[in-house]
Amino acid sequence: MQEDAVISPPTERSKRGFPLGWWLRVAGSLALLGATLAILPLEQLGDAFARLDVTTLCTVLAAFLALHGAASLKWWMLCERRVPMLVAVRAHLAGLAGNLCLPGVIGGDLVRAGIVARAHGDTAHLVSASVLDRLIDMLALLFVAAAGLLGIVAFRDSSVAGFDAASLSGFFAIALAVVALLVAVVLVFPHTLDRVSELPMPKRLRSPIAKVVRASRAVAASPQRIGAAFAFAILIQSGLAILAYALAGRAGVEIGLAAWVFAWTLAKILAVLPVSLGGLGVREAALSLLLAPFTSDLGAVVAASLVWQVVLFLGGLVGGGIWLVSEVTGGRRMRGGDLTLPSGGSGNE
Repeated sequence: MQEDAVISPPTERSKRGFPLGWWLRVAGSLALLGATLAILPLEQLGDAFARLDVTTLCTVLAAFLALHGAASLKWWMLCERRVPMLVAVRAHLAGLAGNLCLPGVIGGDLVRAGIVARAHGDTAHLVSASVLDRLIDMLALLFVAAAGLLGIVAFRDSSVAGFDAASLSGFFAIALAVVALLVAVVLVFPHTLDRVSELPMPKRLRSPIAKVVRASRAVAASPQRIGAAFAFAILIQSGLAILAYALAGRAGVEIGLAAWVFAWTLAKILAVLPVSLGGLGVREAALSLLLAPFTSDLGAVVAASLVWQVVLFLGGLVGGGIWLVSEVTGGRRMRGGDLTLPSGGSGNE
């Protein structure tokens, strides 16, 4: 029967289950988290958890989703608004769910781009916009971290447990150099791809690479759009850092905003390293090390970070649920081919 033809035996990959890299990241998260908790006062950790009620969690979750709604508009802008705005928002929310189950830092990006590609069809353009979006987010994180560092230098005249103005200013200069490097990467991205397209490669890869090069030129052709996306990213990342600061305050952490913003954003950058599952363990270890000179409430800091991890998980579930409901109720139009795409300007606004 025809139905039997679509049922294939399980592949070797499916028999193996989760890949080895996934298990290594789980082990990395458990090792780092265990080492961090081993040196912290557990009673302080328990007191911090007791201060965080369901109302606080729901409020933080709602603000988290709102900020990610703004992030979806940033990505939509980099895609030159070639799909309706609500399609981009739904795809971004589905990407939050993808972050829960796909390995690496770009799992959610792949889900988001795949959903929009189904409606848009221009995969090369979406790849270029997504890479640029990721670079801009990292650039914004470094900028916010540098701003927090500058705040520490500006508002403290004497040394703070080993951190003096000279050492912080030196680190600030290094951070600005990294920012300048990332700006250069963004500006030369299409030209770098030009060189890549000239390298020897199989014929079947030449056409996709050429499409990505052309799309990259189109995406990077508007400095105003990139500048607006960068400003938008700074506001979003600052909002997320302040939201986490408010959560830490509810957990009992007493610390200045500048020190928190510096440590939080730097820990978020370190959490991108492929040594843990979604940054779990890396973020907590980095925060406890970076904030040790500024506060003694390290147990509460780790508790707030773990609750933030719960917010990430719930945000992924809610985002995936919203996308699933939208698919059932209204997303069939994307599959039916009746979605009218603009020729180059804006989508539904």
